[in-house]
Amino acid sequence: MEVRRQAIELLEKAESGLRALVSQAAEAGDYPAVVEIAAWASALGEMTGKRGAGGPAAAAASGKVSTALPRQDIPKPKTVGGRAKAAKLPAAADGPYPRFFRQGDQLVKVGWSRRLREEYSHKAAWRAVEPIAAAIASAGAGGRMFAPEQFIPVRDPGDGREIPMYQVYVTLAWLKHSGLVRAHGRSGYTVRAAGGDLVAAARLAWESVAERL
Repeated sequence: MEVRRQAIELLEKAESGLRALVSQAAEAGDYPAVVEIAAWASALGEMTGKRGAGGPAAAAASGKVSTALPRQDIPKPKTVGGRAKAAKLPAAADGPYPRFFRQGDQLVKVGWSRRLREEYSHKAAWRAVEPIAAAIASAGAGGRMFAPEQFIPVRDPGDGREIPMYQVYVTLAWLKHSGLVRAHGRSGYTVRAAGGDLVAAARLAWESVAERL
């Protein structure tokens, strides 16, 4: 039990460090890194039981601490004569990124990883998009410029749990892509939705997002 508790403490420290990196990436305008690192931080939060019933102690007692982190699968190199053969990767992406799709009730953001030279995707449930849009609207009320730190964390109005940060940044990226929110470099964002009703504007924009089977 003591070893499990120590492991959870290490994971919690790692999550805290990743959250700090999310802020650094956001300040630098590196939004693909923001989404990716936020997803890792969210996974660590799930692993330690922060967003589940009972917290870390319950997770340790049940033995249900997962060790999986969401990351892009890197293909294993093929071998020729016992030596590894480098996988051929595309030189560049085709078309503009990010791209957004609907998949059922999920908002899907497809981006391009320069490091891996391949597409990656992140999802946000529509039930999370609405409260995130509402939180952004509140932060940007009256034309105020705001930073993500001013409305994060966002709580699910249904159960009060914290919505994972990567879903917040997926939603923010989509609202920016849809022209409902404007980015001002490192200074922050402003709401551009007509009449300031960002939630209503997001609902209309949602209907025009292409379906992805």
